[in-house]
Amino acid sequence: LLKMYLYLVVPVLVVILLLFLLRLHPSRPTVGLFHPYADAGGGGERVLWHAISAMIVKWPKVHYVVYTGERDRTSYQILNKVKNRFGIEIPNDKIQFVFLRFR
Repeated sequence: LLKMYLYLVVPVLVVILLLFLLRLHPSRPTVGLFHPYADAGGGGERVLWHAISAMIVKWPKVHYVVYTGERDRTSYQILNKVKNRFGIEIPNDKIQFVFLRFR
């Protein structure tokens, strides 16, 4: 009887806890973009960063994630190069990088 009780009650409590936590920290929409050479500095990268900049202006509450193969750079270095090379300033709090092992 105790086993059956645990199998029924514990999952319900876990779901209630998760719903409560989600209400405390509502998730915001996220857009993911893949560019294997986000730091290369060429024409394709210019298009990428102009697109991200335009999306940030149009949808400021969205969080942006760039999946890239640039493993030897930090997010600060990439954003600094984008600013210096293209004149596009991307706020650091709006974007996150996921550095992939393979391109």
